[in-house]
Amino acid sequence: MEKPFPKSITPTPIISASIEIRFDVNCPLDAVFGIVFNALRTEYNEHEPLPISTIPEQIRIQDGLIDQPHYRLFKKNSSLSILLGPKLFVFLYAKEDLNSSEDYPGWTDSLSIELKKLYSILFSLNIISKVTRLGIRCNDFFEDRNIFNHTEYNILDSEHNRKDLEKTQIIQTIEKNGFVHNVVVSNNSNFIANGIITSGSMIDIDSFTTDIKDDFSKNYEKYLNNCHETNKEFFYKMLKKDFIDSLNPIY
Repeated sequence: MEKPFPKSITPTPIISASIEIRFDVNCPLDAVFGIVFNALRTEYNEHEPLPISTIPEQIRIQDGLIDQPHYRLFKKNSSLSILLGPKLFVFLYAKEDLNSSEDYPGWTDSLSIELKKLYSILFSLNIISKVTRLGIRCNDFFEDRNIFNHTEYNILDSEHNRKDLEKTQIIQTIEKNGFVHNVVVSNNSNFIANGIITSGSMIDIDSFTTDIKDDFSKNYEKYLNNCHETNKEFFYKMLKKDFIDSLNPIY
């Protein structure tokens, strides 16, 4: 499908979306959690340590684990949470149940607004000296479908017979518009919730950049919009228009 792309489709297939920044800090690494949690605890008032937090700091540094999340911040009965590490901040939406009435809230009207509010607080703490990476990753799940029936491409054998009718997974790394896109398309994926396994197809697009030339703390809206738009473009361009038309698009 080519532009213009829909503003939304219904039901939305997005089951998770994460927006990640990695950064350098000008304070002790073990102080980051306390400073950030104290600033955000009015809304994200619950927290839990992740297994990596129990590993001694020196080993975490030696093993390259310092860029991984150490804690989860969340509020009860919400699909939104924060994964926090000494040099990492991830804002996360995760759908817990395919049959839940709580759907993906949307980028323009929800996630970007909440994220800008969080960034405003985060950067006001003056503990981040430099942002080194921005990434947006979206996972789209299609229940009981072979997604390759709806893509702009197919895998064929030498006799031009389709090979993607069987269990198929395609993994690509593509550089475009200053971003690296790690793309995984699979017709053999599962969504697991409450012990129930639902089979279907998955499109996983992880778009990121390390090319941050100016002050991210003052220009994050520009970087966020660029990263989101290029991630969205990859999703729609790989799908046929008639398939998108079947998902009640709104332009």
